[in-house]
Amino acid sequence: MPCREKSFFLFLFLILIYFFCLVHPSIPYNGDDWRYLSYARHAWPEAAEWNPARILPEVLLPAIGCMSAFLYKMGIDYISSVSIIYGIFLSFLLTVLAYNFYRLFCDMLAGDSLGALLLVSFFMLSSFFMFEKYQNNNIFLFYATYFCTGIYYVASNIINSILTIILFRYSLDDRIIDDKGYSIPFLVLLMYISQFSMTFSALISVSSAFFIFIIKCKKGLIRKDYILLVPMVFFVSAALFDISGNRFDALQKNGISLSTVFFSFHEFLLNLRNDFIVFCVLIVFIYFMTLFIKREQNDVLHIVIICILSMLLIFIFDLILSMKTMNFMERIEATYGIFFFLLLSVTCCLGYLLKRFSLIKILLPICILFLMVDVLHVNKIYADTYGADKRSIVESWLSDIKKAENKGLSSVVIRVPQIGWPHPGEWFGDVVSQTLYVHRVTKNKMNIILSDGKSTSQ
Repeated sequence: MPCREKSFFLFLFLILIYFFCLVHPSIPYNGDDWRYLSYARHAWPEAAEWNPARILPEVLLPAIGCMSAFLYKMGIDYISSVSIIYGIFLSFLLTVLAYNFYRLFCDMLAGDSLGALLLVSFFMLSSFFMFEKYQNNNIFLFYATYFCTGIYYVASNIINSILTIILFRYSLDDRIIDDKGYSIPFLVLLMYISQFSMTFSALISVSSAFFIFIIKCKKGLIRKDYILLVPMVFFVSAALFDISGNRFDALQKNGISLSTVFFSFHEFLLNLRNDFIVFCVLIVFIYFMTLFIKREQNDVLHIVIICILSMLLIFIFDLILSMKTMNFMERIEATYGIFFFLLLSVTCCLGYLLKRFSLIKILLPICILFLMVDVLHVNKIYADTYGADKRSIVESWLSDIKKAENKGLSSVVIRVPQIGWPHPGEWFGDVVSQTLYVHRVTKNKMNIILSDGKSTSQ
């Protein structure tokens, strides 16, 4: 990789680390956050598990917990250790995603590396620009409502996005398998971990594989094309395991009307910026008008069509699942695929126009400058996973637990403000005690009791 590209992705990685570790740190607070930091499961689906097929997040979370424990032993406080490892991990995944975007855009632009870097910059900045509701509570494409959903949903979304980009590259040039660095065993492993992650996330890559396979069928299949069937087989297997799980049975009791789900998604769409919507419509309109005037077809058109079809498929799937279980349509983690394909299709259209018209080469850097100023503006504050008030609460818990242990006590009552009561409170103390003990923050398991009064120990 040339020095310019190395510098770009190193800079991007450092910016993302700064954002996820300092600007937007994430901390464990609720019961699920603490539980899965020290929860051990096998790397294959098990019907007896609460989440039978969610292998990827339930392997990653305890791995993050172990690395956090290592940082804690080096003298960094435990909560900061968890935030740092979490931030570095997400930053690494997003940098890998950006690099795969770069490779895809290089393929589309016939090796124009500068143009590809401009398109990567546009996509990454737009993922933070596209949503804006309030001046100080703005979500973004990779936002997580809770600490554990940052791995369950966001990390799974990113990994499935990476697989999708690789599949799109394969649709443009099937030589990237074997000849240019992607071996079949590697792809099968990536397909396995991506499909056994989250159903919402897995649908991103499996829908792309499905539509690419249909296009390949029309052109005439070759032997390597059958690898596109692998994620479909894994997806169906994961879905069958999840349906048999206890969590699915518990959520099925919560039926939601179609109108309620539609209304919540409509409310969520209000987070989209009007100027972003206008820009997207303008780019797509110019792209299709250009194709109509010149009466040509190209490989970019196939990608754009697949993106649009995948958006519709994910929307329908999310709608049905929300009606059957719980309302996912009001959360960016679950609807990520819709907006990912929206942004990717617009970026691909922009890439085609960049290749066609020299004027776009002048206007795109100016557009990126506008995006950068808005995204990095000092007055634009992004929504926190948990605010600074929650962090102070958690730090006070750990302080009280450590004080009780130093006094030789086996039980501690920790104070929780009613507005910040962790979910679920019934077994919260047990999972906090287990995680702190496993990570050697405490030498013994403590009996931790929640109270809305003052912290005491005995």
